[in-house]
Amino acid sequence: LGSLHKLLGREVAMVDEATLGEIFSDCELGAVPPIGMAYELKTIWDPKSSLGKEDEVFFEAGDHQNLVRVSGVQFHELMAPAERGQFSHHI
Repeated sequence: LGSLHKLLGREVAMVDEATLGEIFSDCELGAVPPIGMAYELKTIWDPKSSLGKEDEVFFEAGDHQNLVRVSGVQFHELMAPAERGQFSHHI
């Protein structure tokens, strides 16, 4: 969160589950897809993260039973409108 704070120039915080449920009302709690633009949310993506280097990317399809599989190229295309910045760190 500190890296995002520096990147955005403002405080950021994790949102509580109740708020997530309101924003992503068509998704099960904890199964939020990474494509924030579909929900008219500002989306920031770190293409240098390991996710940006994968040949295939899988993410939950709004529930805990189904996955969406896209190629790495398709994921980059989906994230094209997202703001880019380096904020993720490998632990």
